[in-house]
Amino acid sequence: MTNPYFDFSKSKLVKELGMSKQTLYKNFGDLEELGIVKVSRKIGRTLYKINMQHPLVKRLYDMVEQTSLKIAEQEHGR
Repeated sequence: MTNPYFDFSKSKLVKELGMSKQTLYKNFGDLEELGIVKVSRKIGRTLYKINMQHPLVKRLYDMVEQTSLKIAEQEHGR
């Protein structure tokens, strides 16, 4: 899930995360209910996108960005 702007299927998510289908299906509904993921389209199967407007998602991406900047600064300082 390297690009949050692309949509994905549940089966793709299982493959990318290396988790069991059962585990994903058990927990995915919670992500939908919380609004962290949302349906993007249906083409025989349902595709989802990460909801970039959700406050938790925004915070997570901010943390990733800050961590990346710190790592880049450390590597540049070597």
